[in-house]
Amino acid sequence: MLSYNEIPAHLKPCFSYCAIFPKDHPFRKEQVIHLWIANGVLVPRGDEIIQDLGNQFFLELRSRSLFELVPDPFQWNTEEFLMLDLVSDLAQIASSKLCMEKLINLHHLDIINTSCLKKPLHLSKLKSLQVLVGANFLLGGRGGWRMEDLGEAHYFYGSLSILELQTVVDRREALKANIREKNHVEKLSLEWSESTADDSQTGRDILDELRPHSNIKELQIYRGTQFPNWLDDHSFLKLLIQLSLSNCKDCFSLPAPGQLPCLKSLSIRGMH
Repeated sequence: MLSYNEIPAHLKPCFSYCAIFPKDHPFRKEQVIHLWIANGVLVPRGDEIIQDLGNQFFLELRSRSLFELVPDPFQWNTEEFLMLDLVSDLAQIASSKLCMEKLINLHHLDIINTSCLKKPLHLSKLKSLQVLVGANFLLGGRGGWRMEDLGEAHYFYGSLSILELQTVVDRREALKANIREKNHVEKLSLEWSESTADDSQTGRDILDELRPHSNIKELQIYRGTQFPNWLDDHSFLKLLIQLSLSNCKDCFSLPAPGQLPCLKSLSIRGMH
Protein backbone atom coordinates (compact mmCIF):
# COMPACT_ATOMS: atom_id res chain seq x y z
CA MET A 1 0.00 0.00 0.00
CA LEU A 2 1.51 3.33 -1.09
CA SER A 3 1.95 5.95 1.60
CA TYR A 4 2.82 9.63 1.25
CA ASN A 5 4.65 9.46 4.60
CA GLU A 6 7.10 6.89 3.18
CA ILE A 7 8.34 9.29 0.50
CA PRO A 8 11.56 11.07 1.61
CA ALA A 9 11.09 14.69 2.61
CA HIS A 10 13.21 16.08 -0.23
CA LEU A 11 11.06 14.25 -2.81
CA LYS A 12 7.63 15.14 -1.45
CA PRO A 13 7.35 18.60 -3.09
CA CYS A 14 8.55 17.19 -6.42
CA PHE A 15 6.04 14.35 -6.32
CA SER A 16 3.25 16.71 -5.25
CA TYR A 17 3.66 18.88 -8.34
CA CYS A 18 3.19 15.80 -10.54
CA ALA A 19 -0.50 15.94 -9.61
CA ILE A 20 -0.84 18.41 -12.50
CA PHE A 21 -0.68 15.50 -14.96
CA PRO A 22 -4.06 13.75 -15.56
CA LYS A 23 -4.39 10.03 -15.07
CA ASP A 24 -2.98 7.94 -17.94
CA HIS A 25 -1.40 11.07 -19.41
CA PRO A 26 2.14 10.36 -20.62
CA PHE A 27 4.85 12.90 -19.86
CA ARG A 28 8.57 13.29 -20.56
CA LYS A 29 11.22 13.57 -17.90
CA GLU A 30 12.25 16.99 -19.20
CA GLN A 31 8.68 18.26 -18.75
CA VAL A 32 8.66 17.26 -15.11
CA ILE A 33 12.08 18.74 -14.38
CA HIS A 34 11.10 22.04 -16.04
CA LEU A 35 7.93 22.06 -13.92
CA TRP A 36 10.00 21.65 -10.77
CA ILE A 37 12.43 24.39 -11.79
CA ALA A 38 9.62 26.82 -12.67
CA ASN A 39 8.02 26.34 -9.24
CA GLY A 40 11.25 26.67 -7.27
CA VAL A 41 11.15 23.12 -5.94
CA LEU A 42 14.76 22.33 -6.82
CA VAL A 43 17.37 24.03 -4.64
CA PRO A 44 20.91 23.15 -5.81
CA ARG A 45 23.81 23.37 -3.38
CA GLY A 46 27.14 24.93 -4.20
CA ASP A 47 28.16 24.28 -7.80
CA GLU A 48 25.43 21.69 -8.33
CA ILE A 49 23.64 22.05 -11.67
CA ILE A 50 19.89 22.38 -11.23
CA GLN A 51 19.07 20.11 -14.19
CA ASP A 52 21.30 17.39 -12.74
CA LEU A 53 19.50 17.70 -9.40
CA GLY A 54 16.16 17.38 -11.17
CA ASN A 55 17.36 14.30 -13.03
CA GLN A 56 18.52 12.76 -9.74
CA PHE A 57 15.15 13.37 -8.06
CA PHE A 58 13.27 12.00 -11.06
CA LEU A 59 15.33 8.78 -11.00
CA GLU A 60 14.72 8.43 -7.27
CA LEU A 61 10.96 8.71 -7.77
CA ARG A 62 11.10 6.23 -10.62
CA SER A 63 13.10 3.78 -8.52
CA ARG A 64 10.17 3.80 -6.10
CA SER A 65 7.84 2.76 -8.96
CA LEU A 66 6.03 6.11 -8.87
CA PHE A 67 6.72 6.64 -12.57
CA GLU A 68 6.20 3.88 -15.13
CA LEU A 69 7.94 3.83 -18.50
CA VAL A 70 5.47 3.81 -21.40
CA PRO A 71 6.32 1.19 -24.04
CA ASP A 72 7.45 2.71 -27.34
CA PRO A 73 6.03 0.50 -30.12
CA PHE A 74 7.38 2.79 -32.84
CA GLN A 75 10.90 2.89 -31.33
CA TRP A 76 11.22 6.65 -31.68
CA ASN A 77 13.67 6.69 -28.77
CA THR A 78 11.54 9.22 -26.90
CA GLU A 79 11.00 8.09 -23.33
CA GLU A 80 7.60 8.86 -21.85
CA PHE A 81 6.28 8.04 -18.43
CA LEU A 82 2.96 7.95 -16.63
CA MET A 83 1.58 7.41 -13.14
CA LEU A 84 -0.74 4.50 -12.49
CA ASP A 85 -4.17 5.35 -11.08
CA LEU A 86 -3.20 4.59 -7.50
CA VAL A 87 -0.03 6.67 -7.79
CA SER A 88 -1.94 9.52 -9.42
CA ASP A 89 -4.41 9.48 -6.53
CA LEU A 90 -1.49 9.61 -4.10
CA ALA A 91 -0.05 12.60 -5.97
CA GLN A 92 -3.38 14.41 -5.55
CA ILE A 93 -3.29 13.74 -1.80
CA ALA A 94 0.33 14.90 -1.64
CA SER A 95 -0.58 18.08 -3.50
CA SER A 96 -3.37 18.81 -1.01
CA LYS A 97 -0.99 18.29 1.91
CA LEU A 98 1.56 20.61 0.32
CA CYS A 99 -1.08 23.32 -0.16
CA MET A 100 -2.13 23.02 3.49
CA GLU A 101 1.48 23.24 4.62
CA LYS A 102 1.86 26.46 2.64
CA LEU A 103 -1.40 27.84 4.03
CA ILE A 104 -0.15 27.29 7.57
CA ASN A 105 2.57 29.85 6.84
CA LEU A 106 0.21 32.24 5.03
CA HIS A 107 0.29 35.86 6.24
CA HIS A 108 -2.26 37.57 3.97
CA LEU A 109 -5.46 36.02 2.58
CA ASP A 110 -7.74 38.06 0.30
CA ILE A 111 -11.10 36.38 -0.38
CA ILE A 112 -13.10 39.53 -1.02
CA ASN A 113 -14.22 38.42 -4.50
CA THR A 114 -15.60 35.07 -3.37
CA SER A 115 -19.38 35.09 -3.61
CA CYS A 116 -19.96 32.84 -0.62
CA LEU A 117 -17.90 30.61 1.64
CA LYS A 118 -19.99 27.60 2.62
CA LYS A 119 -17.29 25.68 4.46
CA PRO A 120 -14.75 26.84 7.05
CA LEU A 121 -11.16 27.53 6.03
CA HIS A 122 -9.91 25.92 9.28
CA LEU A 123 -8.74 29.35 10.37
CA SER A 124 -7.34 28.00 13.62
CA LYS A 125 -4.72 26.07 11.61
CA LEU A 126 -3.46 29.18 9.82
CA LYS A 127 -1.05 30.04 12.61
CA SER A 128 0.79 32.80 10.73
CA LEU A 129 -2.24 34.56 9.24
CA GLN A 130 -2.20 38.28 10.01
CA VAL A 131 -4.65 39.75 7.48
CA LEU A 132 -7.92 38.22 6.25
CA VAL A 133 -9.76 40.49 3.81
CA GLY A 134 -13.51 39.99 3.94
CA ALA A 135 -15.94 37.63 2.30
CA ASN A 136 -19.50 36.34 2.66
CA PHE A 137 -19.79 33.62 5.28
CA LEU A 138 -22.75 31.25 5.04
CA LEU A 139 -23.74 29.89 8.43
CA GLY A 140 -25.24 26.48 9.09
CA GLY A 141 -25.58 23.45 6.88
CA ARG A 142 -23.55 20.27 7.05
CA GLY A 143 -19.93 21.17 7.63
CA GLY A 144 -20.77 24.87 7.32
CA TRP A 145 -19.55 27.87 9.24
CA ARG A 146 -20.26 28.30 12.93
CA MET A 147 -20.13 31.49 14.96
CA GLU A 148 -17.08 30.21 16.83
CA ASP A 149 -15.29 29.81 13.48
CA LEU A 150 -15.68 33.56 12.98
CA GLY A 151 -14.63 34.15 16.55
CA GLU A 152 -11.30 32.44 15.89
CA ALA A 153 -10.44 35.00 13.20
CA HIS A 154 -8.93 38.04 14.91
CA TYR A 155 -7.48 39.46 11.71
CA PHE A 156 -10.48 40.53 9.61
CA TYR A 157 -9.90 43.62 7.51
CA GLY A 158 -12.29 45.58 5.30
CA SER A 159 -15.70 43.99 4.81
CA LEU A 160 -17.41 41.13 6.59
CA SER A 161 -20.79 39.61 5.65
CA ILE A 162 -22.60 36.99 7.72
CA LEU A 163 -25.52 35.21 6.03
CA GLU A 164 -28.28 32.87 7.25
CA LEU A 165 -28.29 34.28 10.77
CA GLN A 166 -31.58 32.52 11.45
CA THR A 167 -29.49 29.41 12.10
CA VAL A 168 -28.03 31.04 15.23
CA VAL A 169 -29.87 29.63 18.24
CA ASP A 170 -29.44 32.34 20.88
CA ARG A 171 -27.36 35.29 22.06
CA ARG A 172 -24.74 33.04 23.64
CA GLU A 173 -24.02 31.49 20.27
CA ALA A 174 -23.92 34.93 18.61
CA LEU A 175 -21.44 36.12 21.23
CA LYS A 176 -18.99 33.45 20.06
CA ALA A 177 -18.43 35.36 16.81
CA ASN A 178 -16.65 38.05 18.86
CA ILE A 179 -17.69 40.73 16.35
CA ARG A 180 -17.11 43.71 18.65
CA GLU A 181 -13.41 42.88 18.92
CA LYS A 182 -12.80 42.99 15.16
CA ASN A 183 -11.57 46.56 15.08
CA HIS A 184 -10.35 46.46 11.46
CA VAL A 185 -13.77 45.63 10.00
CA GLU A 186 -15.15 48.80 8.41
CA LYS A 187 -18.13 47.29 6.58
CA LEU A 188 -20.49 44.79 8.20
CA SER A 189 -23.47 43.06 6.63
CA LEU A 190 -25.89 40.98 8.73
CA GLU A 191 -28.47 38.93 6.84
CA TRP A 192 -31.32 36.63 7.69
CA SER A 193 -33.02 34.42 5.11
CA GLU A 194 -36.20 36.15 3.96
CA SER A 195 -38.24 32.98 4.24
CA THR A 196 -37.21 31.97 7.73
CA ALA A 197 -36.67 35.10 9.83
CA ASP A 198 -38.90 35.40 12.90
CA ASP A 199 -39.93 38.36 15.02
CA SER A 200 -39.00 36.94 18.39
CA GLN A 201 -37.03 38.60 21.13
CA THR A 202 -34.30 36.09 20.34
CA GLY A 203 -33.64 37.89 17.06
CA ARG A 204 -33.02 41.17 18.85
CA ASP A 205 -30.86 39.46 21.46
CA ILE A 206 -28.72 37.98 18.68
CA LEU A 207 -28.36 41.38 17.01
CA ASP A 208 -27.37 42.95 20.32
CA GLU A 209 -24.46 40.49 20.57
CA LEU A 210 -23.38 41.21 16.98
CA ARG A 211 -22.46 44.76 17.91
CA PRO A 212 -19.49 45.78 15.76
CA HIS A 213 -16.44 47.74 16.84
CA SER A 214 -16.87 51.51 16.99
CA ASN A 215 -14.62 51.81 13.92
CA ILE A 216 -17.47 50.58 11.71
CA LYS A 217 -18.18 52.85 8.72
CA GLU A 218 -20.77 50.90 6.72
CA LEU A 219 -23.57 48.78 8.13
CA GLN A 220 -26.23 46.72 6.39
CA ILE A 221 -29.02 44.75 8.07
CA TYR A 222 -31.17 42.58 5.83
CA ARG A 223 -34.37 40.98 7.09
CA GLY A 224 -33.69 41.69 10.73
CA THR A 225 -36.44 41.18 13.28
CA GLN A 226 -35.96 44.09 15.65
CA PHE A 227 -33.21 46.68 15.62
CA PRO A 228 -30.52 46.32 18.27
CA ASN A 229 -30.01 48.78 21.11
CA TRP A 230 -26.58 49.80 19.86
CA LEU A 231 -28.09 51.18 16.62
CA ASP A 232 -29.46 54.09 18.66
CA ASP A 233 -26.12 54.72 20.35
CA HIS A 234 -24.86 57.80 18.51
CA SER A 235 -21.63 57.99 20.46
CA PHE A 236 -20.87 54.40 19.51
CA LEU A 237 -21.60 54.84 15.76
CA LYS A 238 -19.72 58.12 15.53
CA LEU A 239 -17.79 57.04 12.39
CA LEU A 240 -20.71 55.45 10.52
CA ILE A 241 -20.96 56.79 6.95
CA GLN A 242 -23.47 54.45 5.34
CA LEU A 243 -26.50 52.68 6.83
CA SER A 244 -28.73 50.30 4.89
CA LEU A 245 -31.87 48.65 6.33
CA SER A 246 -33.58 46.24 3.93
CA ASN A 247 -36.69 44.04 4.16
CA CYS A 248 -36.99 44.40 7.92
CA LYS A 249 -40.75 43.93 7.64
CA ASP A 250 -41.21 42.76 11.22
CA CYS A 251 -39.77 45.93 12.75
CA PHE A 252 -42.32 48.31 14.24
CA SER A 253 -40.03 51.28 14.77
CA LEU A 254 -36.91 52.78 13.23
CA PRO A 255 -33.72 54.00 14.87
CA ALA A 256 -32.93 57.71 14.83
CA PRO A 257 -30.04 57.96 12.35
CA GLY A 258 -30.39 61.74 12.03
CA GLN A 259 -28.09 62.23 15.01
CA LEU A 260 -25.21 60.19 13.54
CA PRO A 261 -22.50 62.84 12.96
CA CYS A 262 -20.75 61.28 9.92
CA LEU A 263 -23.72 59.63 8.17
CA LYS A 264 -23.77 60.42 4.43
CA SER A 265 -25.94 57.65 2.99
CA LEU A 266 -29.16 56.19 4.41
CA SER A 267 -31.11 53.48 2.59
CA ILE A 268 -34.39 52.08 3.91
CA ARG A 269 -36.19 49.57 1.70
CA GLY A 270 -38.95 47.01 2.02
CA MET A 271 -40.17 48.05 5.45
CA HIS A 272 -43.89 47.78 4.71
